[in-house]
Amino acid sequence: MKRKFILILVLFLFTGCAPLTYRTNSAFDTYFKEKKRVLVLSPDMKIYKLTAGGVDQYQEDWSFESNKYMKDEIKSELDSFKTIDFAYLDTNSLGQADKQFIDEQKSIYYTVASSVVVHTYEPALLMKHKLKDFDYTMGIELSEIKNIQDAEVILFVSGRNYIWTAGRASLAFLSGAVGLFTGVYLPVPAGKELLAASLVDVKTGDILWFNYLAMPGDMRMEKTVRRLSKKLFRDFPEEWRDTVRWELRKEQGNE
Repeated sequence: MKRKFILILVLFLFTGCAPLTYRTNSAFDTYFKEKKRVLVLSPDMKIYKLTAGGVDQYQEDWSFESNKYMKDEIKSELDSFKTIDFAYLDTNSLGQADKQFIDEQKSIYYTVASSVVVHTYEPALLMKHKLKDFDYTMGIELSEIKNIQDAEVILFVSGRNYIWTAGRASLAFLSGAVGLFTGVYLPVPAGKELLAASLVDVKTGDILWFNYLAMPGDMRMEKTVRRLSKKLFRDFPEEWRDTVRWELRKEQGNE
């Protein structure tokens, strides 16, 4: 009986949390036929403590560690893509106004990414026309980043993680137990967790490539971040990993 209850509870809490496929703008395939200069921003990872009462409390130390792990893993993953010209933005050398601009663009990206998730991934609110015609944009203001560092494409990585307190975990357990015996389930929300990465055109602000992982797990842990980064960049075009195949593709395109 206990084993059955645990299985039902796990299915109840985590059904539908598997990552879905990536999204691309209609211009994606032709856009990257030529080598592009991609500016990689530092990741925007924020971790919160979620209480039994549903209050989220930002955890600066946890977020700092998660950002550090993700930054290292992003570079490790991107090193395998030999046909893209990556540059990494050093925010330590920026003035206050430029830092503020970068932070604003990260916030805009997170807002747009959240909308992408809601309307092209979640079945209940899925907009088929958005899935078919993937045309999300951050706006042309992004082009001002050229005043900071020259680039044609920006890589954004953004994540949100909610760590339950013991009180909230107990509440979820009790809710599941009540549901099992009464048939009436009162779900305990896990928090709007996500991990998303995008390639964004600097000139237009259009999102060219978008990938998303739902319910990523405990992103305070280095091994979790490593696993997630591999999944996140698994769907980068495979030919970008291989210079020989890239040159062959260019030759075929010129025939």
